[in-house]
Amino acid sequence: MSVPLSEQGLPPLTRRLGLSLDAWLCVGLASLAFGLAWVLALTAPDRLFAPETLGYRSNAGNVWFQSDVLRVLQDMSDRQADHPRAVVHPLFSLLTLPVVTALQWLPGVDARAAAALFSAATAAATVALLYLTLRRLGRQRAEAALLCALLCASAGWLFFYTVPEAFQLGGLTIMLALYVAAAPPAASPRREQIRVWWVSAATLAVTLTNWMFGWLLALGRLRPLAAAAVTAGALAAVAAGAGLQHQLLPNLPGFGSLGGETSFMLKEEAGGPLAVAKVFWFDTVVAPRPDLTGPNPHWQALSFQHSPLGSGSPLAWPALALWAALLALGLLRVCRRGALPPGFRLVLVGGLVGQWALHAVYGEETFLYALHFLPLLVVLASLAFDLPAGRPMLSAALFALLATLVGLSLVHNGQALDRAKQHAAEQGSTRTDLLEEMARRPLGPWPRGQAHVLLGVPGASSADKAYFEPGGSFSPWVGSFGVSVWAVDASGSVKATSDSIGLRDTRQEVALAQGRWPSVAFATPLYTGRWAQDAAGVWQLGLEAAAGLPAGQSLQLLVRGVGPAAGPLRHLEWRPATRTLLIEGRWRLRLPEGAAVRLGDEHQDGWETPAGTATSVRSPTGWAYARIDWPATASKASIEALESATVPAPALRDAVHLPQVEVPEPAFVASLHAQVHHLAMSVDGREVRPGDPLNYGQAWLRDSAYVAAALAQSGNLALARELALDLAQRDFFGGFGAEADAPGIALWALQEVASRLRDPVFDRSVWPDVQRKAAWIVACLDAEAVLMADPEGAVLGRHALARDTRLACLPADGDLIAGRMDWHVPRLYLTAFSYRGLMDAAEFATRLGHRAHAEQWTQAAARLQAAWNGELTGAPRELPSRGDLELWIRAAAAEHGLYGVRSAAKLWSASRKAGGELNNPRTFISGTWPTRVALQGKQAYAERLFRQPVPGPAPGHARPRWTYFDIALAHQALYLGRPERAWETLRRYWDHSVAPGTYTWWEGEGEENTSYGWQALRGWVSPPHVTPHYWTAAEVLALQLEMLAMLDDDGGAAQLVIGAGVPATWLTAPVSAAGLQVRGARVDWRWDGGRVEVSVTGARYPVRLGPSFPAGTPVTVRHVDGP
Repeated sequence: MSVPLSEQGLPPLTRRLGLSLDAWLCVGLASLAFGLAWVLALTAPDRLFAPETLGYRSNAGNVWFQSDVLRVLQDMSDRQADHPRAVVHPLFSLLTLPVVTALQWLPGVDARAAAALFSAATAAATVALLYLTLRRLGRQRAEAALLCALLCASAGWLFFYTVPEAFQLGGLTIMLALYVAAAPPAASPRREQIRVWWVSAATLAVTLTNWMFGWLLALGRLRPLAAAAVTAGALAAVAAGAGLQHQLLPNLPGFGSLGGETSFMLKEEAGGPLAVAKVFWFDTVVAPRPDLTGPNPHWQALSFQHSPLGSGSPLAWPALALWAALLALGLLRVCRRGALPPGFRLVLVGGLVGQWALHAVYGEETFLYALHFLPLLVVLASLAFDLPAGRPMLSAALFALLATLVGLSLVHNGQALDRAKQHAAEQGSTRTDLLEEMARRPLGPWPRGQAHVLLGVPGASSADKAYFEPGGSFSPWVGSFGVSVWAVDASGSVKATSDSIGLRDTRQEVALAQGRWPSVAFATPLYTGRWAQDAAGVWQLGLEAAAGLPAGQSLQLLVRGVGPAAGPLRHLEWRPATRTLLIEGRWRLRLPEGAAVRLGDEHQDGWETPAGTATSVRSPTGWAYARIDWPATASKASIEALESATVPAPALRDAVHLPQVEVPEPAFVASLHAQVHHLAMSVDGREVRPGDPLNYGQAWLRDSAYVAAALAQSGNLALARELALDLAQRDFFGGFGAEADAPGIALWALQEVASRLRDPVFDRSVWPDVQRKAAWIVACLDAEAVLMADPEGAVLGRHALARDTRLACLPADGDLIAGRMDWHVPRLYLTAFSYRGLMDAAEFATRLGHRAHAEQWTQAAARLQAAWNGELTGAPRELPSRGDLELWIRAAAAEHGLYGVRSAAKLWSASRKAGGELNNPRTFISGTWPTRVALQGKQAYAERLFRQPVPGPAPGHARPRWTYFDIALAHQALYLGRPERAWETLRRYWDHSVAPGTYTWWEGEGEENTSYGWQALRGWVSPPHVTPHYWTAAEVLALQLEMLAMLDDDGGAAQLVIGAGVPATWLTAPVSAAGLQVRGARVDWRWDGGRVEVSVTGARYPVRLGPSFPAGTPVTVRHVDGP
């Protein structure tokens, strides 16, 4: 029989000692909980605290069931940290930071140890409150003690007291609510209100959603008006505390800033209500075998969400059966009208239901929140012992059941914890190892990591291409090794390296010898050199000292296990007889006469000034190096792979074509040729990535379309044709899945290629694809329901399970296309490219004699163009509207239920955040170039466009993130007769090339849309951006080519405009351009100072001169019929 605490007498011994036996037991249990939590925290794997885990895009912080371990530690110990989760844990930092900081004043206590002490104290307080609560509910001392042991043996407790976690303190405040709910009413209403106020404020202060316990306690213990007053007072107190915290912590987000929390709602990865219920009621106590999840293969996250019940060990099912029995008995008891304290049933049952309902819609890994509902579950299970009097055998049986459950849980969960810690300790990438080595040797020397250029044969695999960093540092193949140049004095001390020389003191130039073989020339004040690949795939290095090399200094070449795109180096062998350095048994470096080689291991002290004569070195950690004294005179070396590389397809082996341009501004020619080289070298088989292929693991249709079009415009029709065939055959591909601009943008690119190929065989081969894509656009235009499509190819790992990646089109409103692109609905942008796509599909149909198709698509395109220009010139309206929200939600719910509602609401919200259609930059990057949709409302479009500042990087302004937007805006200015704006943007970008002299560009901040390729390498450790970026290169190339010759179809029939972007300053010297490609024709022209001669091969267009040519300039046009 259970006897309430207030009715139990005290033994004489404990009375004489001044403490009750309950007090002694409470202190003892709390001490044991403190010790257990302290030991657990001390054994946490170090890898969970690696700095790399703070990177949002790396997903490395999710390893421990999505617990942001290092971020929580920083919240507890670092005033300068960002404290991003203060939006849901309002005063967590204010409550923990002073204590943890003070604990670090103790000898030998660092931030981790201080946080562990705080966590242990939290554990002790939670167990003490649980024991006292159970005693208030009438549990016997042994029963209460054993239930406390069950709490400490549970999976949630063991796993989440191993790491610092905000939910520890949240669990304590929930236990406080239960403790107060189990107490008899206070002596006066005022005292009752005060203690309820304390609980309400405490639960809110630690976790917003835990405030439900404050509400429930107030409703269960107070009259309605008093409950409302206490709840309002708690909110006011926490708001005041948040204000104080905001003053003390400089990087804190504002109180109540909850906009980002919607992204955690209705996550498909959570698996739905059944998966949530499994974790909530069972996995929290008995751990299953964890799954490994997450997009980053180097940092696989532990997860119980979809793990089968009873997995992990033979003890799991017996433990689950005992727990289920205890839980069922507790549920039966709580449903009976019994002698529970006033309001306690409401707090317990309401809290359980509220937490269960919350996590049915919020969160991805339910187990992460285990410490919030564990106390509730244990208290619920304790009600199984609320037995009628006179049932000692049943009571003993229950006690034995509980004791067995505690023993099984402790063994099983302990084993599961050990396996989880072992997994966490093994996580990390090659980059992680490098970061740890850089922390050990902060003075380096290390790669600069600011910029790099990709070099390789067009069409070759990305793995067979080289990475070059400004100054000469080089990795000949991805994952090979690093080569750098050092300047040393007579003692061998390092004075400068190719990575330490100022970026702006370097100059490099990329080229394709004979249109095929990549090379890069580089120069610094200390040396000049050139890396070049020959027809056999061998990389040749030419290097010599420059006049600026100080007297007494010489050059050295370093081969290391770190570099632009290096891997670990474990074995080097020097063969003096043949002057050959064998690297990993896979590559061979041939050195010139007079080169002296010294080998060693960077882990050895004094490695920077080696004196050994070893001819072979092995390094288990991958830090072998070769230090090569370079001859004083100009010399050459070569690097060859001992394994064969992939060979591009025959269709890709044509020499890369460079338009022949002669202008007085060398930068214009250098930039134009550099864009051709970069785009050609970006091609991997029949694909091209948006940017650096080690960042982007898959092709994206949008970027591929721009690259294919630019290559065609530059005359590189063989490369463009291969890319176009891929665009034709696949309707939707890219990291974000099926996006609504795909059919239109692909049709535009296909026509850009086909109109220059002028090949009926190509037209006929892609005609079925053209029909299919045009039909998609018409279907979207008339859509009354959600249209879904399967992406063809990989999507980004973090979206792999999301149904959103199949959502292409939403119900249309009028004649504007409503669809998903870049996780919102930019209707004017989508309508523009859909218009362009249908117009280009109609051109295919006309050439092939399909007049009915041509007429149908032209009429549909006219609807789109009228709607687009009507929106631009009509009365402003807010898009998307609330009517759109209702329409989208109904349609999406019919397709995907609640997940569809979430998707539609998210798209609508993101579109509103973008500022509406007329504030969305995508509207203005496509109106004239490349879609021509704005010709009807050209004046209104120009007025809106030119209200914006001239785009591009500028002093005193943040570096632009989306560089392709800026160049596209410059292109609009060219079409709208404002070439000076286009020039200002172009020159700004020339001045801000990532790698000086290479005319390479960037995208975003950090590793935008990463596929984690760089984490497998020793290089590009902390990326400031993605570079190179090929969509931007394509935009720059198209802009420069159309400055020389472009088609203008404003007003009807197309005219060929010569020199639309030629500045007047050029006309003081001869200007010429040959090999330019416009739709249907090749164009060559020349200005000799007084007249212009134009040769057009193919379609016959009327010709006019750009605005900078003097009025009345004589023009001679020669038309040549030809293929």
